[in-house]
Amino acid sequence: MTFDGFKTLLKATLVDPREGGKGVIALNLPMQGLWMALMLMAVILSLLLSGLIQLAPLPDDEAGQILRMSPAYSSPIMFAVINWGQSVITVFVLYWISQMLGGQGELRDMLTVMIWLQVVSLVLAFALSVVTLLLPSIGAFFMLLAFFWGLWAMVGLVDAASGFDNLFKAFGVCLAALLVFTIGMTLFSGVIGGLAAGGVGNA
Repeated sequence: MTFDGFKTLLKATLVDPREGGKGVIALNLPMQGLWMALMLMAVILSLLLSGLIQLAPLPDDEAGQILRMSPAYSSPIMFAVINWGQSVITVFVLYWISQMLGGQGELRDMLTVMIWLQVVSLVLAFALSVVTLLLPSIGAFFMLLAFFWGLWAMVGLVDAASGFDNLFKAFGVCLAALLVFTIGMTLFSGVIGGLAAGGVGNA
């Protein structure tokens, strides 16, 4: 992809995420390269967030203690691995649910649009950082705007990857995936907590 092609797809995605997603899918990128790109984006975004947390002055209250105990602060590499794992699971969950609802897309398509969403989010995060530094009074407004755009973009990109041409159905896929992911993480955390408690009890 050339730089001009990148700018064209970026503009298209910002205005119409579904059409932008279709454009990225049409590139037909190789699966091996896509999996590597997913890992790279997870590492970049995780280290960026960890760096911001490390540099920012943390409060001494309970919220500050929670941040200090989080992998994002104490172990950036582990944080990146966790985020990469969550990204992989998200791709598969979205793909499986879309297939159950009649989606015609391939796993490659869902993987492609999820990576592209992360790339666009990274570009927007950089732009928002500059805006916030130059115009702090309106920085919060643009951050809120970017949050709602991210939700809209997620639905549009999932729709493009699933081949629905129906944003309501794509929204249902995203909602179901969030529910499945939340339940799965809750169960996983419960099992880990139970094992840890059992280990302490047996010590």
